[in-house]
Amino acid sequence: MRGCSIFLWVITSMLLGCANQSDRHVDEDVALTGTWRVEDINGGGVIDRSQVTINVEQQGKIHGSTGCNRYSGKLALGGAAFLVSDVATTRRACAPAIAKQEQRFLDALNEATSYKFDAGIWIVVYDKSGEQRLKLIKTAPVAGSKITTQDSTRNTPTRFRCEGVGDVTVRFVDDDTIALSGKHSSVLLPRMITASGAQYGNEKLRFWNKGDEARLYKDGQNYRCQQIDKTSS
Repeated sequence: MRGCSIFLWVITSMLLGCANQSDRHVDEDVALTGTWRVEDINGGGVIDRSQVTINVEQQGKIHGSTGCNRYSGKLALGGAAFLVSDVATTRRACAPAIAKQEQRFLDALNEATSYKFDAGIWIVVYDKSGEQRLKLIKTAPVAGSKITTQDSTRNTPTRFRCEGVGDVTVRFVDDDTIALSGKHSSVLLPRMITASGAQYGNEKLRFWNKGDEARLYKDGQNYRCQQIDKTSS
């Protein structure tokens, strides 16, 4: 009987240990949520005041700044896993040094496989060979800050039906960037300041809205758009 008791104690301890390990990873994944500033890329530091960031959302998404362009993507966490996919960026021109740093950052992000907390304030991200690719530090939120948009009403995906184009979905990544998705593709569009007000886009593709109405400029043509009720199919 004493042998059975010892055996049960060992099994129970193992199960509790696994549960505690799982809980710890869940807690760490929650602690990962928020905005992190990149302090090092591939052991070479970062350019002063370039402000490379990673914003981790609980819904398995990330977005931020490459130091020049805005980007967004998907993030899969689990245990120590840190797997990034479907990264899309805006297409602003960068100074040569910033452009090279941007590419190093995007490569490191795409090749990341795992992470760990360091001293409670840093996150270190590794690739599959165990090499350190990124080192991040959490930034403090600005008091009273919030996402703002052209009409200051939406920060969730909204669908519009555009005459001659079809349905498009708009999601505000932050106050300077939207993700515009059509039937076959999705693109990030940076904010543009023009005489007619704030728009999002570039020379070939632009989007701007006010309330339930919107305009889409594509391939040299302007299209009128109307918001589709969220309960509509």
